[in-house]
Amino acid sequence: MALACSALKAAYRERIGRDVANIAWVFLDGSFELIAARMRQRVDHYMPESLLKSQFEALERPTGAIEISIELPLQEKVKRVMAAMAI
Repeated sequence: MALACSALKAAYRERIGRDVANIAWVFLDGSFELIAARMRQRVDHYMPESLLKSQFEALERPTGAIEISIELPLQEKVKRVMAAMAI
């Protein structure tokens, strides 16, 4: 099973994973500038670019997570996550 969420704070991740026996966190890492540029290219997206700064300010980078650059192609991201999880 996979769940996608922002879970910006460590407390959120702790709460989500509290009753999960085997969990792996994947952190999709990207710069403010790259994410802002991608947001500007989206049409009818629910989150305005003006909220991005507050998201970066609230972010508590996870420790022990599989870190993947958002600059990688999708297939490479999947490959790296699967390798890190030994799938």
